[in-house]
Amino acid sequence: MPVYESSLPPAFRERKRWNRLVGTGNVGAGQAVGSARGGFSLPELLIVLAILTTMTAFALPSMRGPLDKSRLRSSATSVKAAIAKARATAIRRGCDVLFRYQPGTDRWWLECSGTPFGSSATLTTDGALDERITGTESSPGNKLEVIHEGQLPTGCWFIEPVMAEVTRANSGLLPDAQADSVPGLVENAPIGSDREMEPIRFRPNGRSRDAEIQIGGSRNFAVKVNVRGLTGSISYTAPFRLPSIDQQDVVREGAI
Repeated sequence: MPVYESSLPPAFRERKRWNRLVGTGNVGAGQAVGSARGGFSLPELLIVLAILTTMTAFALPSMRGPLDKSRLRSSATSVKAAIAKARATAIRRGCDVLFRYQPGTDRWWLECSGTPFGSSATLTTDGALDERITGTESSPGNKLEVIHEGQLPTGCWFIEPVMAEVTRANSGLLPDAQADSVPGLVENAPIGSDREMEPIRFRPNGRSRDAEIQIGGSRNFAVKVNVRGLTGSISYTAPFRLPSIDQQDVVREGAI
């Protein structure tokens, strides 16, 4: 004769209903609750944390390179935009606009000045812009006005020309005999000093001199921004690694 659930005592019916809910079959309710509350032990948690820490330690160094290169590309893009703004402002206002920067820092700014009295600009046979200026920037009536200023992204800064030329010599792009004849090359120039580099001056016709600006970042990465004075085109290279300090000393001694 079959036994129906309705004929069982209430206590048995509740226990049977509870067993169906927890899916333990004939296991007691107390054992089912104990197994449902089971978790990880302390040694297991420590092992998992150790594995996660090890994976993070191996992953972080591989992520730093792309992050440093991304900051350098952002710096080069901002400098490129600033130089293009200087050229456009010179054409629009009909005055000389200077792009200035301070080596060893992340600071740059644009200055606007009236065309110096008695200045002239002609094209030489090789296509270079030959500028002969009889006045000076500090002469009366030629006041400089800061029209815009900015900073590079965090972790990037302008590099001294001596470091840029040493890098070129180390890569074989600059002969040793020409290392001392590079304009603006200063031996043992202090990084982060108050000395400003020769500005990039744009004339009202949009022309300037050829220039190269080098920006450094973390882990000896750097990028170059090149300016073509005749056409006003601006470009920048892919991030690359600078030589170490020991390599720079060796190259400098060879250049001398």
